[in-house]
Amino acid sequence: PVKPEGRTEPAVAEAIARAELQKLVADHEAARAAIVILDPANGRVLAAVGAGPDGDRQAVKAVPTGSTMKTLTVAAALDAGLDPDRRFTGDDGEWRAAGQTVRDVSASDWLDATRTLVRSSNIGAAKIAEAHLPAVRELLARVRWGQPLVPGAEAGSPALEQWTEGRGFALASGMGTRASPLFLAAAYVPFARRSGEFLRPRAGGGTETMQLVTPATAERVATMLTAAVEEGTG
Repeated sequence: PVKPEGRTEPAVAEAIARAELQKLVADHEAARAAIVILDPANGRVLAAVGAGPDGDRQAVKAVPTGSTMKTLTVAAALDAGLDPDRRFTGDDGEWRAAGQTVRDVSASDWLDATRTLVRSSNIGAAKIAEAHLPAVRELLARVRWGQPLVPGAEAGSPALEQWTEGRGFALASGMGTRASPLFLAAAYVPFARRSGEFLRPRAGGGTETMQLVTPATAERVATMLTAAVEEGTG
């Protein structure tokens, strides 16, 4: 159900999203759920639907990001000079730094940037952030963390001023961070495009673009995310 040039009609995308949302809620007995579909070619919001007390507004309500934050951490670090082949230990699943303890559900003997995403390692993301926390904060600032991405949307939290040494390492792993599903979908567009360009989502298509990371970083992260799907544990 696509137009000749290969673009999905918004009405079709919304119908698909609502059908999947209904199944999602039933399968997981979810109290709240949301699905957002963006066209990475132009930032157009094809569907933003939700279930629960807030209805479709669930798509713009801030929710725990979980491990989706790790992708942004790794991308920021790679752009700041992280060697993607650099290996470091998994510390038997528990790592303590600056008064904070970060744990992994499944301990890893070694980690690197790719393995951090494949295994969804909190320790891997925290160690990467330890060396590149300013770069992580800068990337989030560029994608409007702490500000409404679109009118009526809830901003990401906590504020970047709170991403300090210690706490920031855990936040960079996705522990304690909140953002809307719309924000997270938009934040992944640079990797879907493989160009590193961030497009602010708009109902009629995005025209506001900004280079979030280099094309080389975007391509590398997209490859890592493919490995996370094909081999991942998280």
